[in-house]
Amino acid sequence: MHSVHGEFQSCFSTVPSPVTEEDDFYLTTTEHNDNQVLDAAAKSKVGAAKVALFTSGFFGLNLASVRDSATSSTEGVEYLLNVDYSSTVEYFWEHVKPIIVSNDRKGTIAKINDFIFTNRNKLFPGCSCCSVRKAESGLRNLQREISQGTSWLSSDERFQKIQSIFKANKFACVRADLTDEKATEEIARNLAEKGLTLDTIYVSNIREYTECDDKLALFQKAMEKLKSVSTKETLVVDTAVRDKGSHSDEKQMQQIRKGFVDATMQEYFPASPNSACPKKEGGEEVRTTLRPGGVIVIDPSDLFAFIEMISGGRGGVVVITQGDF
Repeated sequence: MHSVHGEFQSCFSTVPSPVTEEDDFYLTTTEHNDNQVLDAAAKSKVGAAKVALFTSGFFGLNLASVRDSATSSTEGVEYLLNVDYSSTVEYFWEHVKPIIVSNDRKGTIAKINDFIFTNRNKLFPGCSCCSVRKAESGLRNLQREISQGTSWLSSDERFQKIQSIFKANKFACVRADLTDEKATEEIARNLAEKGLTLDTIYVSNIREYTECDDKLALFQKAMEKLKSVSTKETLVVDTAVRDKGSHSDEKQMQQIRKGFVDATMQEYFPASPNSACPKKEGGEEVRTTLRPGGVIVIDPSDLFAFIEMISGGRGGVVVITQGDF
C-alpha cells in the first residue's frame, strides 16, 4: 500500500509494487551535464502536457521548477509523479512532502537538512560512519545546487511553483519498477483517465542498470507504454556512460531529447557502447558494485567501498585491482 496520501496519489493505487526490496536513494543527482539539461528544459516551453514523471530525489523538482508555459513564468508543470522501486525513496517523499507544504523556502531547507541527518541510518543504510558520510555528502551537494542556482530551492519563485503543486495534492509517489510493463501500462492508463499527458520524463541511469541485469528489453517495453500519454513535445532526460572518465561517477552524462513518441524504444534507449556493466571473465561475472555475497572489484582510489562492505557486515569476495596506493 502506498503511504503518501492525496487526490493525485490515489489514482495510482492499482500500480503493482516491485516484488524485491531495494533501498537505493540519492538526495541530489551525481550525474554530469545537469546544468546544460536544465538550461535546455527552461528554453523549451510547456504546452498542453502538465505532468513531470521522475525517479529518485530532488533532480525531478529541479527540472519541473524551470518548466514555464509560453505565457507565464508562474505556470508550467502542474503534476509531479515520482516513480521508483526503492522503499527508501518512498519513505523520503512521505516525510518530505509535509515539510514542503508547511514551510517557506528557508524553513524547508532547514527542516530537510534536519530530516536527512536525523534519519541518515534509514536513508543510507550501512555502518554508522558510512551513513554519516553519505548524509553529509548529499547535503553538501544540495547546498552547492542551491548556491549555484540550479536547485528548486534556489529562489522563492521556483520554490513556490513546486510548493503549490504539493499544496494542491498534485504530487504522487508510486513505488513501482520502470522495467515492469504492467506497472507503466497502469500508470499510463491512470494518467489517461484524468486526461493528463507527460511534459517531462526523467529516468536517470536506469537503462544502464537494466543492461547490467539483462533487463534492457524489459525496460524498452515498459517505456513503450508511456508513449500513449506523451506528445511530440515531451522531454526525456536519461543518463548513460558517454565520457571516458577515470571514475564511474565522472562518466555519467545526462542528455535531454524530444522525439520519444516517434522513435522505437530500441533506438531511443539502445545498449550503451561504453557500458559500465560487469564484464565477463572466464564465463563468470565480475561486478563493480556492492551486492551481498557478490564479487567486488575495488579501485585502489576508492577503498571506502571496501570499508563500507566490511563495516556493514556484507559478505563477499574482494578483488583489489592493480594500481598505486
